[in-house]
Amino acid sequence: MKTMLVVSDVPFSPANEGNRKRVSDLIDAYSQFGIEVTLLLVDGSGNAEAMRERLAGRLVACRRSISERLGILLGRVFRLGFGLVGLDRWRNYRLDSWGCKEAQLAVEQLLSQRDFDFVQCEYLYLSHCLENVNGRCTRILDTHDVMSDRWRMFPSDEVPNVWYSVDEADEVIGCARADIVLAISSADQHHFNKIGARGVGLCD
Repeated sequence: MKTMLVVSDVPFSPANEGNRKRVSDLIDAYSQFGIEVTLLLVDGSGNAEAMRERLAGRLVACRRSISERLGILLGRVFRLGFGLVGLDRWRNYRLDSWGCKEAQLAVEQLLSQRDFDFVQCEYLYLSHCLENVNGRCTRILDTHDVMSDRWRMFPSDEVPNVWYSVDEADEVIGCARADIVLAISSADQHHFNKIGARGVGLCD
């Protein structure tokens, strides 16, 4: 049986939002292909009992540090201010600014304990967890969205969008950490091919 480690700060239960349903559907699809999934859940929200039951106990939890969580919060506050006063050039984050060092260390530890065939990270901001994955594993990045200048997708918002958004150069670096990049639409697939990502596949 093939094995996969999924790193996500998006719980799949309850699947009451689009990104949660996507993670849930992917785990179902992998299971149907005979792939045994272990979930490394960052900042454990959701219904842990239901997720653990569905994964037959293969759920590991970790948390961002206080400084990492504070950095994300302050980053959102600053970008709200930048958006309100028109300082658009400052509205993108650094590539790993929403990352989790403990998750990266947990991935390394889990890989030392078990030979996973695949490691998949949800969202570009967790792609740093793929950096030290050995060459025997296939590294997968499930993008969910294009993150290059993502704030530009919401020009009519009265309150500036403060969610994760990066320069295209950072998105290129993040995608280069993966052997396979999953896109959720043909437009996203075209974008990732255009910026040189490897193994771009459409998985909507």
